[in-house]
Amino acid sequence: MQSEKQIVPLSEVTEYFRVKAEGMDGKTRGSYKRAGNALHRAGYHTMEAVCALTDEQLKRIRDVGVGTQAIITKEIACCRQGGNTEGQHRKQSGVPSIFHLNKEE
Repeated sequence: MQSEKQIVPLSEVTEYFRVKAEGMDGKTRGSYKRAGNALHRAGYHTMEAVCALTDEQLKRIRDVGVGTQAIITKEIACCRQGGNTEGQHRKQSGVPSIFHLNKEE
């Protein structure tokens, strides 16, 4: 008798980092997904909670390397400024990013 896996709904944080990872190359995409998953496992399920993280709290999150930590720090800075990050802006306004423009040419 096999036990069925429970489907865990994505939190706001994991969804945010997955959307950000969509237009990136393999290594960076993986780092963004790891960042979202690590924050989710640590109990930070909303971007509001992530933005309130201090440097000390960020260092205590398990399974986060220096590169992934830098990505999280960058996203926290974007959120604290209150402005839309490039990926959110593109999604909301329909304006393609520079990367997508280059691919179409």
